[in-house]
Amino acid sequence: PEYSPTDHGSGMRATVLAALCLVALAAPAWARPVSYPGGVTAITTNDGLANAALLHYTPNPHWALGYRLEHRRESGANLHLGQVNALLHRWNAQGWQANWYLKTGFGAAHQDGNTAPAGFAGMALDWENRRCFASYENRGLWVGQDTEHSFSQKVRTGIAPYVAEYGALHTWLMLEVTHAPGSEHTWRATPMVRLFRGTAMVEAGMDTRGDILLNAAWRF
Repeated sequence: PEYSPTDHGSGMRATVLAALCLVALAAPAWARPVSYPGGVTAITTNDGLANAALLHYTPNPHWALGYRLEHRRESGANLHLGQVNALLHRWNAQGWQANWYLKTGFGAAHQDGNTAPAGFAGMALDWENRRCFASYENRGLWVGQDTEHSFSQKVRTGIAPYVAEYGALHTWLMLEVTHAPGSEHTWRATPMVRLFRGTAMVEAGMDTRGDILLNAAWRF
């Protein structure tokens, strides 16, 4: 999950925010709302690197298929991608859970009236119990021949100040550290608050560059 206003691509950001699309695999967990096979998830992610939206359908606990719309903030490219998330492995133990995902997307990029192929691939790992959360995610992105070839990775840790029951308001205090070697700002640290109840989630924070992170998810 990412936002922050810039002069570049403001119309596209409005489209992305209005679309309300991005999705994760179905995975029962304590640090986020639960999705089930046969469900649809819409999530927006916005930060200093990109504004994105994805709508996913989860046919079974091992796959999620969807459409991703993404605006790259530095290059100005607008991506239209089909995305597939695959659950490679899940560890269930007494009191904790961990997941390992493969995430890929392929489609087209539009910039300054030109269209080029685009795609990405990456891994995501997370671990959590009722009080603590940790995750790592990376992604390699390719946009056309000369537009953007980049790698980024994120580490996130979180703690719940209280343990909420099912149906109550859950609160998590988190810190995300982003490393993007090809970006104008290689490192970003973002303290944030995550709130969710039932099938809706929102998280907000501000990174060390002054960019706002604001993400939201709805599961149906």
